[in-house]
Parts: sequence; C-alpha cells; structure tokens
Amino acid sequence: MASTNGVAHDSLRFKILNSKKREAMKTFENRYPNLTAWIRTYAGWIAIGQDEMSRSLVRALSPGGLVWESRKAYRSIDDALADADRAVAAEVATY
Repeated sequence: MASTNGVAHDSLRFKILNSKKREAMKTFENRYPNLTAWIRTYAGWIAIGQDEMSRSLVRALSPGGLVWESRKAYRSIDDALADADRAVAAEVATY
C-alpha cells in the first residue's frame, strides 16, 4: 500500500477518520436516543454552550422556538445531555 506520492496513505487516514466518526455517532445515538429522534424526526436541534440569550448549558429547540433549557452548570456535559434527552422524551410524548 506504500505510495511515492502519499495518496494511498491519505486514503487510509481518511477511512480511519470516517470510521471513528461513524463510531462516535453510534455512541451518541445509543446514549441519547430521544435527542437523536428529536433531530432526525421532529426537525429539532440542540444548542450547547451559553450565549447572549441564555445562561443555560444545553437547549432543545424546534422551529417554534425554545422547548427546554438546562441549568447553568452541570458536573459534565454528558449529564446535561442526559437531562435534555429525558426532557425531549417528555416533550415528544405530548405530540
């Protein structure tokens, strides 16, 4: 697979990075199935980080606006995303 111009090496690196990216997405989908459905099925999205409009760490939004926002601080972003996953499940249950 050695190549004098580096093309084979770059191709292998690209495949490895894509494989890791797919693996990370599977992990997110497994850990946060309700957020995944929120994004894929209900045209929702999440925002992570504070901004000029909100001091919350994570927000769940829809085309109609803010659906849920987290507290300002969590022990980890994973904990905040887990809260968002539960909140979105409760929201979707009302549809």
